[in-house]
Amino acid sequence: MYKIFYNEPVTDAILVLLAFSIITRTFVWILEKIILRLTAKTKTKFDDEIFSAVNNPLTLLIILAGLRLATLRIQDHVFFKPELQATVFYIANNFIYSLIIFISTIVLVRIIDIFMAHFGSKLVKKTKSELDDQILSLFRKAFKVIIFVLSIFYILTIWNINIFPYLTGLGIAGIAVGFAVKDTLSNIIGGIALIFDGNIRIGDKIKLQSGYVGVIEDIGLRTTKMKTYDNEMIIVPNGILSNDIIHNYALPNPLNRVYVDFGVAYGTDPEKVEKVITKTLATIKDAIKDDPVPAIDFLEMADSSLNFRAKFWVENYTKAYSAKIEAVKKIYKALNKANIAIPFPQMDVHMKKK
Repeated sequence: MYKIFYNEPVTDAILVLLAFSIITRTFVWILEKIILRLTAKTKTKFDDEIFSAVNNPLTLLIILAGLRLATLRIQDHVFFKPELQATVFYIANNFIYSLIIFISTIVLVRIIDIFMAHFGSKLVKKTKSELDDQILSLFRKAFKVIIFVLSIFYILTIWNINIFPYLTGLGIAGIAVGFAVKDTLSNIIGGIALIFDGNIRIGDKIKLQSGYVGVIEDIGLRTTKMKTYDNEMIIVPNGILSNDIIHNYALPNPLNRVYVDFGVAYGTDPEKVEKVITKTLATIKDAIKDDPVPAIDFLEMADSSLNFRAKFWVENYTKAYSAKIEAVKKIYKALNKANIAIPFPQMDVHMKKK
């Protein structure tokens, strides 16, 4: 009976596919009914993440393995013209094998990435420095790129494509390629420099030379993502960012000073203004009251008003905007309550009769 099936390559291939179909269904049942329940009972999310990452790819790998074995069973059986058959099965086998390598790479990258995210984050949390957090993030991204590039090189060897002679023999074309990747290399080097210099970190509020203000969301290999307060994502190439003038509100520490400019009418006693506004600033919720103390500067005698500047500090730059809004409201109300006029731009015109 076995010999009959063995002598019939098509039947043999169908049996292989049926066998692997049963194996796949059994594998899925074990994953869903047993392993998933076991991972749900554990306190850590590590095993749940591993299961979620490899569930579908492993199922697909089993199917592809069965398909490859089935193809190998029938490749010596003549379906096409002899000169065409070798080409057809060569392409089919290599295509399936390439898919197996590619999906295996995805599984490997996902598993190692979860390991680094889980155990690496525990290690970096033990240190006070935030540099190792950013290095870990950069290393994870670089690792993915390297693994996928190596996988592509290996897949090319399956198809008997050796790109190294082409790389070494590019000549003038190599110079053109060098110019083409110049910006990419500049961005990668810029990203590494940004992380190791520590001038910006994830979570910092910054202002770019272009005027954009936002919070750093991610520092990648090529670009840095900054989320504005209008919920917009600004993506800046690292090469440009590393050469830009950056206003970092989070450095050297979160302490931040708030300014509120205002004007009063001519004839107003400056000391009275300072006394009223000093009391007002003491009522600002997030303002530091003692060290450093709030201050009021008499700036200038302008065309239409006496201009002042109220200055106070907040412990964290994230509270600066709300504190300024509160200060503007309270200063306006305090001036009105003290009967201190707030002028508007005006011009006196004197006419003479001839």
